[in-house]
Amino acid sequence: MKILLGVICLENIRAKTVATLASIMKAYPETNLMIKQGCYLHKSREEVCLAAITGGYDYLFFIDADMCFSSQVLQRLLDANKDIVGAHYNMRHLPLVSTMKMQDTNGNLIATSNILPKELFKVYALGTGCMLIRVSCLNKIPRPWFWYGEKDKQEGEDVYFCRVAKEAGIEIWCEPNIEANHIGEALY
Repeated sequence: MKILLGVICLENIRAKTVATLASIMKAYPETNLMIKQGCYLHKSREEVCLAAITGGYDYLFFIDADMCFSSQVLQRLLDANKDIVGAHYNMRHLPLVSTMKMQDTNGNLIATSNILPKELFKVYALGTGCMLIRVSCLNKIPRPWFWYGEKDKQEGEDVYFCRVAKEAGIEIWCEPNIEANHIGEALY
């Protein structure tokens, strides 16, 4: 099984993120690392996806340059056996707001983490800072895979990706038993 760790960063990678990457690469020697630096996150993510396809990888594990978690997270995501699965984590500000999006009965997106199910569950969208993607499913999703969607729909490049994946018939899953942290002035 070939896994590409795709790290997206604007400028710097946090030390705790480097420790996360090192622990994953030690635990999973079959992984390779691609760091894509640039101010256009959507373009960086597109390039990493293309590299995963052309490199013949089975999985692409997106890790943002400001994330930290245990190396066991990768195994938990692999064990889920889903096309797209990730972890719930918060944005880097207070009050805490989840990067996980659910749809209410009116179709509006809400970011909530008040009560998470104890088992794997479907979501509308997840942040791509800790997301595992089965590379074969990228061929089912029209390009661009990542873009900045409509502001009134709260679509960053990651929510856009999840929306177009869902429109292509691919479900987005959240593994709630993972602790993943967004690094800022504190761990969010």
